[in-house]
Amino acid sequence: MKNWVSHLLTVQKLDMRLAALETKYRTIPLEKERLKEEYRAVGEKVISLTAQVRKYECSIKEKEMAESELTEKIKKIQIQSATAKKNSEYQALMNEIASTHAKISDIETEQLKDIDALEETKKALLVAAEEKKAAERAAKTELQDLTETAEQIKVEALSVKKQRKEFASLCEPAVLELYGRLREKDRTRQWLVALNNGACANCALKITPQTLNEAKKGQVTTCDNCGCILYDPSAPSDYQE
Repeated sequence: MKNWVSHLLTVQKLDMRLAALETKYRTIPLEKERLKEEYRAVGEKVISLTAQVRKYECSIKEKEMAESELTEKIKKIQIQSATAKKNSEYQALMNEIASTHAKISDIETEQLKDIDALEETKKALLVAAEEKKAAERAAKTELQDLTETAEQIKVEALSVKKQRKEFASLCEPAVLELYGRLREKDRTRQWLVALNNGACANCALKITPQTLNEAKKGQVTTCDNCGCILYDPSAPSDYQE
């Protein structure tokens, strides 16, 4: 293998590693925001359930007050009925007492529903509160891990950039310039590719006999179709010439 191929392959490998590190680094803020959003969602569930508990408690108290008022009303009617002079007047008061008892019964039925709902909501609140604690612990741990990962990426990226600079200095300027122009088009793909049975390993199309001949000699050449820099792994090395 020609020296220019060996050096450029190393540069390309380092570039691909840098691209992977950059991609991973860009996802970290998104991951942190996802964790915070998940924690906020759990917190909002606790807030919502707490509000429901208060709502049911208030509703139960309001019904207790209403029931108490209606009970007092019945007592007053009963006192009034004792002094009723006409049977029709007495019957009207009895009817009002019956109607009031019916209202109390309806209130008690609704109150029981509120009590059941309150108990269920309290149970759900306890579960949600535990989930919030667990989510907070998990979020803190994951956020710390992400922060450490970000620092590790920075350290590795500096090391890779240093290595790249060293190997880039060994490359032929013209070849490095060509490679650089190609990378500007897309930094996520490999632009130096091997020949594979007379075809470009990138686009899989057969290359022309002239291009194939140049590659076999170890000369710098590019794919007629996709523009990738081609090399023949079996080309004679610089030390064999």
